[in-house]
Amino acid sequence: MALPVFDFKANRVYDDTITYKTLITRYENHREQRRGKGEPRRRFSLFFEKKETEAEAIRDFFKDRRGRLKPFKWVNPRTGEEITVRFDVDELSRSVEYDVLFKHGLPIKEVLNE
Repeated sequence: MALPVFDFKANRVYDDTITYKTLITRYENHREQRRGKGEPRRRFSLFFEKKETEAEAIRDFFKDRRGRLKPFKWVNPRTGEEITVRFDVDELSRSVEYDVLFKHGLPIKEVLNE
């Protein structure tokens, strides 16, 4: 089954992070053993300033994905790469200016091996 695409244009990608998991074992003689655990995961934080119609569509997409439960596709606007991601939070909050401009941020993270 094809995953839905989150195709809303963010005002800017304001955070682009890569995270490695390193397992560190410390021995009694104070030496350490380190090993990588899995592939690195990327996280992106998107910021939106939208009028009500598009803001509601973003909110509906978030509700359809049930927060961070279901994955979806997102195209990185800088590289054009299509990435399988999930929302990184279960809560969507927004600020509303004059009932016209809706502002909110959405962190997403890469899904590996799905």
